[in-house]
Amino acid sequence: MCNDDYTYFSHTDQCYKYVAGHIAWTVANETCQAEGGHLASVPDKETNDFLSTLTQVYTWIGGYRLVDDQNVWVWTDGSKWSYSNWTAGGPDNLGGAQDYVAISSGYWDDGA
Repeated sequence: MCNDDYTYFSHTDQCYKYVAGHIAWTVANETCQAEGGHLASVPDKETNDFLSTLTQVYTWIGGYRLVDDQNVWVWTDGSKWSYSNWTAGGPDNLGGAQDYVAISSGYWDDGA
């Protein structure tokens, strides 16, 4: 079903791969696309909880701000934005440059 370095999640019928390392969101996104995929979209709590089993560290997911300085978010795979789990006070767009979404311990943060 999935390549050896991926984890299958039956709820979404998708394969997921956690890649360790500190890289920019744009590089992470390009890497996923080069492998024929996308950064993870999170349509619901079940998927959010599943992603938290793959890692607890700050990790990019596929959400990004569509319009600068507005809270209009979309997923890289084009799926509908129907769920979010922002940290308290988030998204805060600190410095006006936080346009990408990361997950850490199940909570989301807008990052640069």
